[in-house]
Amino acid sequence: MQHQEVYQSDENLVSWLNALSETLRPFNAGPMKSYPVSTRVNAPKNDDPECAAEIALQGATDRAEQLLPGVLLP
Repeated sequence: MQHQEVYQSDENLVSWLNALSETLRPFNAGPMKSYPVSTRVNAPKNDDPECAAEIALQGATDRAEQLLPGVLLP
């Protein structure tokens, strides 16, 4: 088996890397929201909007305060 070059010259490599860097930019996560969801998401058979529904975690704030005293959660 012979080794095949991916690029033909340094100029082509630089051009390819420049094009790649324009495509791969950090995602603006500002508009995103995180929230707890049901464990229903763990089963592939559950393919419905309920999987993405926000749920309330009962006692989660109290438990977090026990684990991380003095740390304010959002």
